[in-house]
Amino acid sequence: MISKSGQGKTAVVWEDFVDDIYHLDGRLFWNKSPNNRVRVGDEVGGLNKDGYRRFKYKGSSLLVHRAIWFYLNKVWPTYLDHINRDKASNNICNLREVTRRQNLFNTTARSNNKTGFKGVSMRGSRFYAFFDGGYLGTFDTAESAALAYNTEVSKLSEIIYLNEVTQ
Repeated sequence: MISKSGQGKTAVVWEDFVDDIYHLDGRLFWNKSPNNRVRVGDEVGGLNKDGYRRFKYKGSSLLVHRAIWFYLNKVWPTYLDHINRDKASNNICNLREVTRRQNLFNTTARSNNKTGFKGVSMRGSRFYAFFDGGYLGTFDTAESAALAYNTEVSKLSEIIYLNEVTQ
């Protein structure tokens, strides 16, 4: 019996889960109707405000991509990452188990970032590159600072999103 505890009202038992739900091409469908509003064969879940598919299962609120990992691997991931950063793409080949650090680094620049590049900020007319709390240098262009960030990130063995820089 493989179960999930501590993240919902009830433990999710793998044997029950695969009996109630089936997986097909990165999507989950109901094998048994959980209530009178859902029919057998309906896709599981709906989009939440963050763009992830979420659903209720026996009192627990679950994310579809994590449930797919559980369905196929019989273990709940601690941290799970979408390789292509598309939250709707839940095929197992697009999911990987990562550390918290890798998950935090594998993001794009924040929406309020005025330079458009991760790890780059602007002060006056100069651009500063930073990585993992360290100062990498001052540059004349945002692109040069982004390349310095990418160079530093590339030294790590971890999988981290790089800035897309065109020169």
